[in-house]
Amino acid sequence: MRRHRDRWQAITNARPIPKRTHQRDLPQPVPVRVTLHWEHDGTELRDVEAVAWAGRDVLVEVDDPRLRIRWVWLDADDVVRA
Repeated sequence: MRRHRDRWQAITNARPIPKRTHQRDLPQPVPVRVTLHWEHDGTELRDVEAVAWAGRDVLVEVDDPRLRIRWVWLDADDVVRA
């Protein structure tokens, strides 16, 4: 399952970045468990921190070498408080 870990991958359930005027920063990070759907490695549950929200979208910080950036927007259905 990790054969693609040495190269970047998309998270296929990532949401588009909402307009900044719709984004709300959280006063402090909130521990959450997310479902990530990796382009090659499949589905993974991961404990991370939510840092912002916009409507039903939640911005989480994911520290993983498969990502080009550390943050990804996910639908609220893919995020639960840890």
